[in-house]
Amino acid sequence: MTRTRSRESNRRGCWLAVTLPALLVAAPVAAAQTSPPSDALEFLGRMVGGTWHLGEDFQQTFEWGVGRQAIHAKGYFVANGEYRLVSEGLWMLHPADGVVKAWGVAIDMPMVMWEYETRLDGNELQHVLTTYTADGTATTVRELWTFSDPDHYEWTLLERSGDAWVRRMGGTFERRR
Repeated sequence: MTRTRSRESNRRGCWLAVTLPALLVAAPVAAAQTSPPSDALEFLGRMVGGTWHLGEDFQQTFEWGVGRQAIHAKGYFVANGEYRLVSEGLWMLHPADGVVKAWGVAIDMPMVMWEYETRLDGNELQHVLTTYTADGTATTVRELWTFSDPDHYEWTLLERSGDAWVRRMGGTFERRR
């Protein structure tokens, strides 16, 4: 794999993680063991404060919105000490569906828009993520954010392969304050 191709693959993975970033397991397991949606938004609130780093090339920030009813997220590529904003998103508890959802946009990535549905299972945020390209092509993937402590989580991206979900990318995010 060439350095350019590896960097492009890393950027794709970082964007998915930022667009904030979602951790998923098989639907039957998620449906059987998840907490109430409001708990998922509150748990996602643990992301607020500091900056989350995936290596040295990507970082994301989270902050509470008005009345702690939403969480704003931003993702940045970092190169040569320069930070470039590449994605923004907003998580909230949907009042009609009763599910934590997020919507976001991105630039300089294969996807230009994304939608999340987020659930909490123990110490793990599980996300079903639909991404959209500029021509409207939709792809659904899953993300798992498994927290080992308040300042670290393992990010895993899963894609459908036949009847199974297969790990495609992943890494450990670390909060720096």
